[in-house]
Amino acid sequence: MARMLTDIQYDRCKTARARIRGEKLLIRIPLRWPAERKLDAIRRFAAWAEKQKVLPSPSAPPPSLDPAEFSRLVERVNQETFDVPINGVKLGNARYSRLAQVNVKTKNLTFSRFAVAGMPEKALRYLVVHELAHLLVPNHSPAFWQQVALHVPDFRLQRHIAREHYRSAVQRLEG
Repeated sequence: MARMLTDIQYDRCKTARARIRGEKLLIRIPLRWPAERKLDAIRRFAAWAEKQKVLPSPSAPPPSLDPAEFSRLVERVNQETFDVPINGVKLGNARYSRLAQVNVKTKNLTFSRFAVAGMPEKALRYLVVHELAHLLVPNHSPAFWQQVALHVPDFRLQRHIAREHYRSAVQRLEG
């Protein structure tokens, strides 16, 4: 795989962050950090990006799923677990970054159709519970994992299954 383009921004942020957009790695580093710490963060993010198996734009069409049926599944899991208000459920085309995400302000949940298509039922339930739990606790603190564990006691195993399913689905699409 060709090396990914990297854009590094130094600003007044307090923590280093990275994200992948298309085939580009975007990194934000606190301006006040010592040079050694900045270099270490850049190395870690570059290694992380390599593991993400960044793919070029999709050549194969995304798997077909019925959005209404999937939305009903999310609603059912929500009613069985946290029963938190949600505004919408979408199936996105993310192939390179995330299985799912939630916008805690708008309460919209977005799931990668590549991730959820054919995912084992328990792993899919874990993924939905994980995103719903973010509406109660927006980070991955111990309190967040306690909420997830209330409804998916074997969440570590299910998280592993969900991630492996996603990786293998993307590899199949790579062809």
